Amino acid sequence: KWLRGDVASARRILAEAFSHSKESEAIHLAAVKLESENNEIQRSRLLLARARQQCNTPKVWMQSVQLEREQGLFQQALHLCEEGLKEHPAFAKMWMIGGQIHMEKSPPELIEATKFFERGLQKCPRSVPLWLCAVECEIRQS
Repeated sequence: KWLRGDVASARRILAEAFSHSKESEAIHLAAVKLESENNEIQRSRLLLARARQQCNTPKVWMQSVQLEREQGLFQQALHLCEEGLKEHPAFAKMWMIGGQIHMEKSPPELIEATKFFERGLQKCPRSVPLWLCAVECEIRQS
């Protein structure tokens, strides 16, 4: 519905879906996508907060971090990243994102990024993409 511009109908359909399946990651993330694509960032934040409580999946935490990252709110994104990693310490992608956020700050926090990647590698030693992020960070420090 929202692809045709009928955001109100899409919201109604998602509300109905929530009434049948409160723990569905897919429904939560569809609602977040609807709101963020319509520049309703505060609504997206509220939906993500509810999703973290109701379904608490790594992807929901990652989307929470990414929303704040996209808004340039790096400290909030890093806070959510740390909280999400307490819940899902083996989620390598979250470790990558946290380190990348440190690298994106102005000026870049390369030492903090390295520490973040190293902590992640202790939890996810077989994650090739995480190792590559750590290597990239080391190269940038040279």
